[in-house]
Amino acid sequence: MNLRKTVKDFLKKRYAGIFLRSPSPAGTSDNIMRQQINSKGNEEMFSDSPYEPPENQPEHEKEEFPIIPDSSLKPIAFYLPQYHPFEENSRFWGKGFTEWHNVSRALPLFQGHHQPKLPGELGFYDLRLKEVLLRQIELANKYGIYGFCFHHYYLEHKPVMRDPFNLFLSNKDLDIPFCLHWANEPWTVRWDGEREKGGVLLDQTHDDDENRGFIEDAITAFRDERYIRIDGKPVLLIYRPGLFPDFRRTAKMWRSYCSEQGLNGLYLVMVMTFFDNTKDPQKYSCDAAMEFPPHQGFCVPTKPNVPLHLEKFKGEFIDYKKMAAFSSQKKKPSYTMFRGVMPGWDNTARTKNSKIYYGSSPAVYQEWLAKLVKYTEENLPPDRQFIFINAWNEWAEGAYLEPDRKYGYAYLNATSRAMIENC
Repeated sequence: MNLRKTVKDFLKKRYAGIFLRSPSPAGTSDNIMRQQINSKGNEEMFSDSPYEPPENQPEHEKEEFPIIPDSSLKPIAFYLPQYHPFEENSRFWGKGFTEWHNVSRALPLFQGHHQPKLPGELGFYDLRLKEVLLRQIELANKYGIYGFCFHHYYLEHKPVMRDPFNLFLSNKDLDIPFCLHWANEPWTVRWDGEREKGGVLLDQTHDDDENRGFIEDAITAFRDERYIRIDGKPVLLIYRPGLFPDFRRTAKMWRSYCSEQGLNGLYLVMVMTFFDNTKDPQKYSCDAAMEFPPHQGFCVPTKPNVPLHLEKFKGEFIDYKKMAAFSSQKKKPSYTMFRGVMPGWDNTARTKNSKIYYGSSPAVYQEWLAKLVKYTEENLPPDRQFIFINAWNEWAEGAYLEPDRKYGYAYLNATSRAMIENC
């Protein structure tokens, strides 16, 4: 048995290593890209890039100190805990690997392409440091973010990537409401959770033992006084309920377990994704659904109108403004639905066949968010006026609110302006 596990771990590491040393996410080797950069000249190649000093970027904004009136509206930003070394990442990708590796190796695909996306005041932080979380929470509170929704991982019957969350739980002065989102899919070398495409590093079995183990592991968080509740019930988001053999049965077991532990049940939220066209959360015995753009949104690819720096590109270009317009026109459904918004999307740092939502900007994001704020205030009762933002720090997917080199604090400023506009 030990020999089988040793061989299995070796093959996983070998597969991951090959993937990591494959052509860069931009779809070409670094050397070829550098040659193209040199042939075009640095000035032309990076005339509108993050390498420019921040003060030369027209979109760059300084830190503001907004006064946001009291409101029942509660924007919640998804929070990725990947930014620290941990056992599984080191085993599969190399010692000390973190998400920053992907972020920093991205290359621009065309002139003016904002890659790599480089962090601003927080730098390439390590989430094992309490002072990082303190500053993140300070920024979130200042700009009107009500809480964080932590992406949570429990694979192969054990918690994974847990140091930042454990640090958060053990320090009550990290004062921000929070909830959990079980990102319940396999970990793959392609970062897409698609088991069928191969390269599974950590599997998500969803047998009874794993499902029971997850809820037993989560109960400590549910009891935390900072945990977000609806009707006194802890709010738990499930990324892909369709992966469970019978999620309704699992949901019943979870609710019973929470009641046995002295909680007032469990408020389950189905995440709406492109993996599952389900709209009504009642199919899975969930209490509500939640939009998770770019999932289930406008995603009609278009051809780029600019020359690319590589010969072959199998990714997609999608209009961010049309995505925002599509979302803004949605009507209230018969079930409870929490609205979702994203500041941008460009996962070039993670895959050579990336999806790039072009045309995103702080101004367009602010307009989109302001419309969802209005929708939420008009269609949901005060205790359910949540809006989910994807995300606080998804740097490798180009979806983040944190300050960066190009925009500075523009997306945080836009968030607070959208809130103030509707107060």
